[in-house]
Amino acid sequence: MIGGAFGYAGTAASRIAVLESGSGTWSALGAGMNDWLGKPPELADLEAVLARWLPAHGTTAPGPAPAAAAGAAPRQTLAGIDEEAALQRFLGNRAVFADALQAFIAAQRPVIGQIAGLLAAGDQDTAARQLHTLAGSAALLGAERLQATARALEDPVRRGVRPPQQDFERLIEAFEEVARAAGQAAG
Repeated sequence: MIGGAFGYAGTAASRIAVLESGSGTWSALGAGMNDWLGKPPELADLEAVLARWLPAHGTTAPGPAPAAAAGAAPRQTLAGIDEEAALQRFLGNRAVFADALQAFIAAQRPVIGQIAGLLAAGDQDTAARQLHTLAGSAALLGAERLQATARALEDPVRRGVRPPQQDFERLIEAFEEVARAAGQAAG
């Protein structure tokens, strides 16, 4: 809930859903949501939604994120990562972004190894959920190739189709590319 949660007296509470692009928008609005954001949420989109629902209190718009500020250090290039988009989501904070990459790798490395086993055991639902989580987290971190590969595996798994082995190999390659980038970001 937005609105009352920020201490704006006299305002109605607004509810904002975060949805995959094009999925469930009308259902969310019909269920009482006032607005929605696409996944992964972009800072500019969040600001626009908040501007629609929160009353103005004479505040000015925030300045540029630290990564975009004048005199900022040149942008690093991490293989497999859209660093510019990711840093916008992390408000330009490279240290927090690097920590998030490290946490992602630590949390998802065991999952990568479990997905094929889940499918072999006939647990498509859990495998699909893990692929969906992997894809969403990868998108938030700017790991576009990993996100696309996980999403491409998720769709057939949800339909009960086991993807070919080379698709899993591509997933592992994309994950390892992001793991190497996480190591570079940690520095």
